[in-house]
Amino acid sequence: AAEYSGVNVRFIVGAVMVISAMCSGFAGMIGVAYFGSAQQNEFDTFLLDAIAAVVVGGTSLFGGRGGIGNTIVGLFVLGVLNNGLDYVKIDSFLKILIRGLILLIALIINVYAERLRTARSGERAG
Repeated sequence: AAEYSGVNVRFIVGAVMVISAMCSGFAGMIGVAYFGSAQQNEFDTFLLDAIAAVVVGGTSLFGGRGGIGNTIVGLFVLGVLNNGLDYVKIDSFLKILIRGLILLIALIINVYAERLRTARSGERAG
């Protein structure tokens, strides 16, 4: 549809690839500076944190509703949680389990909220 409306799709895709490669390279350099070495599985735990921050912030994984502000709030919630778990000296494996449970609870709330939203929009249309 974008191509038929006159958008230069090849340029946009190329620009996205270049920007993505630059961001990946920059993140790799920061990762090497942070960890002191380059390993292929350095950022495994950061992926769960990124997804959890988006979901805890209230962004719907099914409809894409949400925003940057909500994600930042979710990031602060997870940051406070991580610092609190570090403060009480909980084992790192248990920390990952707790973060996963919080992500699961946020996802369940997200599913029920989406169902309520769908039911309400069905009532208004009918």
